[in-house]
Amino acid sequence: YCLSIILDEVLAPLRPKIMEKMSALGIGTSIYYPHPVPRFTYYQNKYGYDSSAYTNAEVISDRSIALPVAPHTNAEDMTRIAESLTITLKGLRS
Repeated sequence: YCLSIILDEVLAPLRPKIMEKMSALGIGTSIYYPHPVPRFTYYQNKYGYDSSAYTNAEVISDRSIALPVAPHTNAEDMTRIAESLTITLKGLRS
């Protein structure tokens, strides 16, 4: 249903740029969970969630990018997605 990558702390601030470059290569991306539940005021007020207590949820939310996946995605598509991601990340690291 979804395939997400989690960027390391160096690349995480570049997430919008990574997504933009992937789009330019014809690969659609998205962010499935832009905020972890404990960060929402409703849950903080209702359940007393302290977002700093859920660091893993914050890391996943703040650093993830969802890649395209669907029943019609074949091996050729997956190779193209992987190669596009490799090109994008290498371009940012150099």
